[in-house]
Amino acid sequence: NQFVAKERSGLEIVETHTRVAMNSKSLNASDLLLKTRHSKIAADVLMDLNAFDEKAPGKLHVDANAMVGWGDIDKAMPMEGLWNKMAAPLTLTMKADGNMKRLEVENIEAAMMGAFNVKGRAVATDLTDSLLMGAKARLRADIMNIDFVKSMMPAETASSFNIPKNMLLLADVGLQEGKVSADANLHAADALIMLTANYGLYSESYK
Repeated sequence: NQFVAKERSGLEIVETHTRVAMNSKSLNASDLLLKTRHSKIAADVLMDLNAFDEKAPGKLHVDANAMVGWGDIDKAMPMEGLWNKMAAPLTLTMKADGNMKRLEVENIEAAMMGAFNVKGRAVATDLTDSLLMGAKARLRADIMNIDFVKSMMPAETASSFNIPKNMLLLADVGLQEGKVSADANLHAADALIMLTANYGLYSESYK
């Protein structure tokens, strides 16, 4: 199947294809490929047709990877050409198994060559219920050089702001009953910064 489209922002899908097999119980979309002018997304999806049922959801498997070009991000979230200054694209991978009651993401990775590499695992529960939805994730971020962040700051601030290189961030993040929690350790040179934070999604309050 082939599909092309162009969104008003200029984001353009130039190529898509997949192989689909379906029976009375399940759907298999293999070799799914979507290309834009600057990005490429590939995935294999296997799901039961009742995967999104609230009471007894069927199984869902997703294995996906993407190369996201900053040219597309600039069209979706324009920031005065900032994204176009990024030399390396953003790469993403994810592998998930389970159902809407409990979905295990055994591999999450986001990387930008020379800048950062984030890896982690996560579990999400009750995905179809906004009140009961919960999640836990453990992340490791190797941060080599993120000086590009200073491009987002006013010039006078950026000139006096120093971002250490070769940092390590270890974090546990959770969501339960509308409350987001985070415990993180940031290792930078000889320093260790420990952070604990809580945020209420409904109360919009920090702790």
